[in-house]
Amino acid sequence: MSVSYHYGCILQIKDVDAIVHQCNCLTVKSHGLSQKISECFPWGDIYRRRTPVRGRNLAVTNHRGKPGTIQILKSPEENTPDIICLLSQWDFGRGGIRKIPPYEDSTSNRELWFSQSLQQLKQTSYKRLAFPYKIGCGLAGGKWEVYLDLICKFTYSSGKDVIIIIPSVKTAQTVTLCRMAPHQKKTTCWKTQDVETPGDPGKIRKRLFIDLDRTEKEEPLVKQPKTEDATKKEPMFRGDIGRNMYLVVSEFLGQIRVHLRVYEEEDGNLFPTKKGIALDLEKWKKITCEADEIDSAIDKYDAEMPVSYQKHLGENYYITMDNKYPLVNIRKWWMPPGEDEIVPTKKGASITFEQWKSVKDLMPEVQSKLGDLLEEVEFCECSESHQNQLGFLRCPRCNPNECMNH
Repeated sequence: MSVSYHYGCILQIKDVDAIVHQCNCLTVKSHGLSQKISECFPWGDIYRRRTPVRGRNLAVTNHRGKPGTIQILKSPEENTPDIICLLSQWDFGRGGIRKIPPYEDSTSNRELWFSQSLQQLKQTSYKRLAFPYKIGCGLAGGKWEVYLDLICKFTYSSGKDVIIIIPSVKTAQTVTLCRMAPHQKKTTCWKTQDVETPGDPGKIRKRLFIDLDRTEKEEPLVKQPKTEDATKKEPMFRGDIGRNMYLVVSEFLGQIRVHLRVYEEEDGNLFPTKKGIALDLEKWKKITCEADEIDSAIDKYDAEMPVSYQKHLGENYYITMDNKYPLVNIRKWWMPPGEDEIVPTKKGASITFEQWKSVKDLMPEVQSKLGDLLEEVEFCECSESHQNQLGFLRCPRCNPNECMNH
C-alpha cells in the first residue's frame, strides 16, 4: 500500500483498476478533467446521464447526486480502467455562487464529503487507483495539503495503492510519497522545476513536485498568502443566472457598476469575458423599477400576443422585447453618422426568460449589498434641471442623439 506520483496522462494509464476524480452533484455539463474524460470515454461522463432543468446547467431534482457518495461507471472495454466519481462537492467550481438547497457548499463540507467518499471507496474491491494531481483543488478550489493528507490516511487504512498522476510531457516516472504507519510523522517538502508545456514544447513553465533530498530539519516551502492588492479584484457581489452568465456588482476606479457578464472557468477561478454589459447605478435602478413591465411583456409573449416593449435607461442604453425571440435585451444603441435612427451595438446582454427570473430573484441581494448607495440615486429626468423641456432636450443622458442641437 502506497501513495506515489506518476508523470504522464491519466487518460492513458493502463496499469490501474480505476480512474478516480471529483464531481459535483448538480450540473449537466462537464468541465476540466471531467470534460476530457467525457471526450476520451463517453460512457464515463456522469454529467451527461442527468436530465437538465430547461435552459439551465442544473439537473432535475431526482437526477442530482448526494454529497459524500461515489458513483462507479463500468468500462465496456477490456483493459480499460473504470471511472469512479467522488461526489464531494454540491455545485460546480469553488461553490457558494448558487445557493441551492438542501446542502451548504462550504469548504469544510467539501472536505468532509471527500472523506466520506473515500470511506465508500474503501469498501470496493479495487486495489490500484489513479487520482489526478490536486484532485478537488483545481476548478473546485480546495487545499491540496488537506486532500493529500486524506488520501494518505485512506491508503493506509484501506490497503489500496494510489497513484497520483501529474500531467507532463516528461518521461513517465514514479515518486513514492508515503508508505508509513499511523504513528509515523509525515513531512512532505516541495520544490519547483522548469518543464515544457504540453502542446507547446517551446514554452517553459514551473512544475511543483516533491523534494526527496530535503531533510526534515529544513523548513518546508510555504505558500505565501495573497496580498491585499490580489484580493481587491473580488467583486462585491456575484450571482449565477445560468448559461455561464452572472449578475455582478463591482467597483472600478471608484465607480460601482452592475454587470450582466459571461464568465469562464480556468484553474478553479472564474474570469469575466467581454461578453456582457456594465450599468451604472441609475440604469440598474431603472431596471428594478421596470421589472413588472418586463414580466407583463413576457406574459404577452407566452400568450402569443403582440409584444413591442422598449425602455430607455439613459445614454442610449435600452431594454427591449419583441415577438421574434424569447429574450430580454439590455443593450447599448447608437446613431451612425448621416442616419436618423439608432441601431443596436454588440455591447449588451440578451438573456432568456429563465435568466431574467434569476436576475429578479437576485435583486434583493444586490439591494442589500448597495444599501444607501442605491437609495440615494436620483433619476436624471426627475432632477431640478429637467423641470422644463429645454433642460431635458439639452441633457446628453436623456436625449443623447439630439442634445447638441439645443
